[in-house]
Amino acid sequence: SCPRDMGGLHQANYNNPADGLRNWWFSDTERNRFSQPLPGEQGNLPRNWFVGPSYFETDLSILRKFRITERVSFDLRVDARNLTNTPNFAAPSTVLPGTFNQSGFGSSIFGRINADVVNNARRIQFGGKFIF
Repeated sequence: SCPRDMGGLHQANYNNPADGLRNWWFSDTERNRFSQPLPGEQGNLPRNWFVGPSYFETDLSILRKFRITERVSFDLRVDARNLTNTPNFAAPSTVLPGTFNQSGFGSSIFGRINADVVNNARRIQFGGKFIF
């Protein structure tokens, strides 16, 4: 009973640091839907069933050429990487701890994202070139 699009970013409660400040891909109720098959048995979900966090990044470059004379010019360039400053989170953990029991995934690290991002923050670079 796990749809393919199940999961989404569930942010930690940053007002209460005692909660561990962890981000999760599955909510507590969604994580409790999972169970570990017994040794030698296969699970009932196909391989690569779930879709993890998406990746979105906007890059922009602008170039302007200023003519000073017929033979002399100045080029001004602005490059922006990750212009919208969108965080792209790493894939959630699929690890079950060695002390896992069949009572559910509530105490394990299954589905934890932490605060790992796979892209850089916004970067803007200016460049100039004098041509003579």
